[in-house]
Amino acid sequence: MLKYIIIALLIYGILLIRHYADVSTQEIISPLPADFNIISPTPTPKTEDPRIKRLYNLLDNYNSPLDKYAEAFIRVADVYNLDWKLLPSIACAESSCGKNYKNNAFGWGSDHIDFGTDIEDFIGIAGKISTLHYYKTYLETRNISDFSMAYNRGNAEAYEQKLRFFYEKLE
Repeated sequence: MLKYIIIALLIYGILLIRHYADVSTQEIISPLPADFNIISPTPTPKTEDPRIKRLYNLLDNYNSPLDKYAEAFIRVADVYNLDWKLLPSIACAESSCGKNYKNNAFGWGSDHIDFGTDIEDFIGIAGKISTLHYYKTYLETRNISDFSMAYNRGNAEAYEQKLRFFYEKLE
């Protein structure tokens, strides 16, 4: 009997690993409009949107490899109706502004899930965050604690401080 339980647990473990490791089976929740084009990163912001300049400056000040994606952060946030300061704050809190990560700069799935390119990571994670109940609570309260306690339960208080630090730098 123990032999069958062990085999069942092994099969279950393999299925879990395949589910979280195989990006091709993961669907991005909210598809982007057909005219949404942010595939090319820009070395410096080209538009007059002050949010892009603010974000670019923050990422550049932290020597972030994500600085070239400042416009992409903003465009993805706008498409998914996200608070534009949230995604970059998560990336900075989770991966030192994109300097330390293996699969995605946002710590999604404890950094075990890779949606593809950095742009595809932004889109995939924004799509997922936009549908989460705790993000909807955050939208109502605008309290970072409501978001951070659910996004990173393991060390919620310290995580909230990191998230708030970068979020406030963008205000």
